[in-house]
Amino acid sequence: MPKPKRIYLAGPEVFFPVEEHQAIVAEKKRLLRDAGFEGVDPLDTALAFSDDQAKPERGHRIYQANQELMGNCAVKAC
Repeated sequence: MPKPKRIYLAGPEVFFPVEEHQAIVAEKKRLLRDAGFEGVDPLDTALAFSDDQAKPERGHRIYQANQELMGNCAVKAC
């Protein structure tokens, strides 16, 4: 069986409270799975930040992680 195409799920829910974000993304991923795809959430990375890490540095690490996720996806969707 071929590996399902991955779809990057960009959307405003990334800024929602954790529980709401997780519920929305879980439903998006379920719908995609039912259609034979794999949904990839921008928060599917395990980034950890130290308290003394500057905001620009944090932002750059988030950018890099999301670029990597998008690079491994066949489709970018909102």
